[in-house]
Amino acid sequence: MDDIHKRREEKQSDLELINPQDKACFEEGEDRDPDLTTESLGTNNDPVRMYFREIDAVPLLTRGGEAKIGKRIEKSQMGALKALSRSLLVAGEISKCGEKLRRSELDIGNLVELDDHSLTRKGLEKQCQEVLGNIEEITALRGEVARIRAQLGKYRKKTREYKRLLSRLARHRISMARIIRNLKLTSQIHQELVDVIKSTVDRVVKLERESKKLTKLQNSRLKLHEVKKVRLRPRAIDRKMRDIEEEA
Repeated sequence: MDDIHKRREEKQSDLELINPQDKACFEEGEDRDPDLTTESLGTNNDPVRMYFREIDAVPLLTRGGEAKIGKRIEKSQMGALKALSRSLLVAGEISKCGEKLRRSELDIGNLVELDDHSLTRKGLEKQCQEVLGNIEEITALRGEVARIRAQLGKYRKKTREYKRLLSRLARHRISMARIIRNLKLTSQIHQELVDVIKSTVDRVVKLERESKKLTKLQNSRLKLHEVKKVRLRPRAIDRKMRDIEEEA
């Protein structure tokens, strides 16, 4: 008898934790699922019921919505790749990767995405040679771009020669960027290139801050040895900034 009373008490305590509508189902012995609609959940503080109430308020992602999100992601990735491919700094890093690949210090699979033909040894060697050929073109175009940029400083901006060189510069950079994009670099290499760009930006920011501080110091009273340092340092900063601009 004690066991029977104990079981009844346990059952009664379990029913007290259930929603009144669901409790009626158990008491009447009906075999139906509990009501989990937003109305039945009400303002109950139970975490499970709160979860169902919150997800019920969020619309499900449709097939069209998935397609739109996919296009946006693809567009942003393409934009980032275009920005990277137009940088001389990135071209220089890819040239370094080509040297490592030629010396067998870098695996072709870690540099570019392998195609179906590269599953065989012969196909892998063929793709490796194609990649090296493309990197050689990138290196040559990068050198030509640097040479043209150096020539631009000899002419005034409104002269015909300046415009002609500027047009050549644009064509070479577009060709270089197209080859870089067609390499199909791995995500790891992409991230390394992004890190290089970020590091360069950080260097520029630090140099600009230092330049501003030196400008303020020039207007203040300084000792003789400090005056010399303040005057020489801006020149060094300008040289570093020019070097970074040429690399980028």
